[in-house]
Amino acid sequence: MDYRSIVTTCPYCACGCGLVLEVLDGRIVCTLPSKTSPTNQGKLCIKGWNVHEFV
Repeated sequence: MDYRSIVTTCPYCACGCGLVLEVLDGRIVCTLPSKTSPTNQGKLCIKGWNVHEFV
């Protein structure tokens, strides 16, 4: 099993919220907010929480 956490930026609006994508065996399985991002400060909107469903 290959498990990774990848820090990235949400592409859905101009805010640029920080995301952490949880990847298991090459598939994105979960999205978490980046707690260190100054933009969203550990919070996400509904689009951000579900970004892994759209990839």
